[in-house]
Amino acid sequence: MVQPALQANAGHRVILSWKASAPRNSKHEAAIGYCIYRSKKDRDSSPELLNSIPFSGTSCADDWVEIDSRYTYEVRAISARGIASDPSNLVHVAIPHSPPRNPTASISSVLLCREPAPAK
Repeated sequence: MVQPALQANAGHRVILSWKASAPRNSKHEAAIGYCIYRSKKDRDSSPELLNSIPFSGTSCADDWVEIDSRYTYEVRAISARGIASDPSNLVHVAIPHSPPRNPTASISSVLLCREPAPAK
């Protein structure tokens, strides 16, 4: 499940988090990471991929959002062979028209979705 939260740090950011993929079994392979997709259209058949390298963590921040815009996010687990899982549930986020209330708020502990998470 992908869960959004809006936070600010010199602009709006969308914080996404999700549960780790289930371990490998007879029906699917183990996930080596996750691909995060974003769209400005509901039910978009070709959403934008935010990260070019599978993200190994289970939360990240999207800071490439525009004020007064709506986004839909989904996450897919990726196997070592590059096979993507079915998409997660869709999450809809509306970015306010107004600037962030606390532009100095820090979320430095959350990596950006477009950057790979450090190896564990």
